[in-house]
Amino acid sequence: MNHHMKNEPPVEWDSEVRELGKRKFVNAEHWLIRYRLNGRTISHKIASTEHLSVTHARQIARQMKLMSQHGVDPRPWMKDRVRELLGIEGEPQRRVTLSQLFERYFKDHAWPHCKTAGEMERTYRLHLAHWANRDCSSLTRLEVQDLVTQLGKNAGTYAANRVVQLLGAAYNKGLLWELIECKSPTKGVTEFREVSRDRFFSQEEIALLFEEILKLRYSGTRDCLLLLMLTGQRRANVFAMEWSEIDFESALWNIPAEKMKAGRSHHVPLIPDVVSILKTRHGERESKRWVFPSDVSRTGHLIDITNAWGRILKRTGIQNARLHDHRRTLAAWEMLTGSDIAIVGKMLGHSDLRSTQIYARLNLDPVRASMIRATDAMFRKQPPPISRYQRKLGAIKGGVI
Repeated sequence: MNHHMKNEPPVEWDSEVRELGKRKFVNAEHWLIRYRLNGRTISHKIASTEHLSVTHARQIARQMKLMSQHGVDPRPWMKDRVRELLGIEGEPQRRVTLSQLFERYFKDHAWPHCKTAGEMERTYRLHLAHWANRDCSSLTRLEVQDLVTQLGKNAGTYAANRVVQLLGAAYNKGLLWELIECKSPTKGVTEFREVSRDRFFSQEEIALLFEEILKLRYSGTRDCLLLLMLTGQRRANVFAMEWSEIDFESALWNIPAEKMKAGRSHHVPLIPDVVSILKTRHGERESKRWVFPSDVSRTGHLIDITNAWGRILKRTGIQNARLHDHRRTLAAWEMLTGSDIAIVGKMLGHSDLRSTQIYARLNLDPVRASMIRATDAMFRKQPPPISRYQRKLGAIKGGVI
């Protein structure tokens, strides 16, 4: 039985042939047939109501019902008959390009429901946009496999896997929405084996990274990177940080459940350096809502700092590094300075440490102390981070750098 999304429009059943119905979407309307075959109820799209008349739709529905009653799958016959009728009525099926598919995917699924929508859109622009004008039905598995293999060499295996997964997800949604009828070209494509990373930054690398971060002219990107390194929280949460989530009096960042990967609210202790950065931004804030506002993103907040991060890595010469390694770095340094794994898990907001969740709001002092010890150790070979931050910020504003 075909499974339809819960929020799909209801079917308007025909008064003459009760197995025939039509389902109306925002930009299209389709004929639909429901019949039983071998004890199963099957619903199947016939064609667009724009291209197929009600007379022909009823004829097809009656014949399909008759065939199914005799145990014959009517779908192959139906497809041939529809092609024949569309030829008679002179209207070919609507061509859907990859650009149109992804426009719908981002608008109706990614942006409303995915915390990483900004990264997904960037992945499309970087690695799939060259197929923007291709008909969705024309892409082949071999083409996708070649792309994945090439990306594995040039962009890395992790990026290659994310591309094929994004493409497959868009096709699957397109099929559910009855926007396309072709199968996904990602089926059968071999992805790269991913090995869990244990990479974290050394003191020397942290010093180099911090030096380059402070040179960034745009304060939004600069402060965002500082907060990533000093809080260890996920990019999506830092990008979408809101002033209403910051409790300056208690030095806490209260992330609501709907923003968390685990679906539980998370309370992040803010070390003095982070509080100082946030107070500076609050005094000069450009948005009443967002800590890191953006005039160009559809969300209203920062969604991507990959280009700045790439330039920093190039200037420092640091190899085999990803932006997400910042999260593992703070956790690793907490462990290296003697923190218990439960304390580290609480800092990261991991949901599997069930025994610590009940105390999340009651006892955050050990977590904050652990974060302070870790960041002190991380920056031991250079002056305290916030003092350098304040001096550099003054120089930047004064036009020295």
